[in-house]
Amino acid sequence: MRARSNLPGVQFLVVSFTTDWRFAPARSREIVKALVDHQRDVSYAEIEAPHGHDAFLLDNPQYHAVVGAYFDRIAPDAERLLDVSFRQRSEAEDRGARNRGAARRLRDDRQLDGRAARACSTWAAATAACSRT
Repeated sequence: MRARSNLPGVQFLVVSFTTDWRFAPARSREIVKALVDHQRDVSYAEIEAPHGHDAFLLDNPQYHAVVGAYFDRIAPDAERLLDVSFRQRSEAEDRGARNRGAARRLRDDRQLDGRAARACSTWAAATAACSRT
């Protein structure tokens, strides 16, 4: 497994079910070992369940407790990252809106100037009194 070095603060949760034939606990432990070997923050839970591969789809209090505790642990970091991401996106959207507004005003000014120049040249041709170009 090749771990990426640009994952600071990322926390992994690996959960396996004892009777899962598709993703056996042994394979999950290999994944955990690889993460640990690459100095990643990983939690592992192996849950006793008689339901095989579909065990995660069923109401299992132990599974829900493990996942709930993991979410509680990562929530502050996730909220901080989402807040930063939201703020960055909002700032980018604000900059984009300002740029679009400036471009629109410039375009409108050019259109006005063009109409004024056309009107002025028509007026100038008719009266020879227009000084604006």
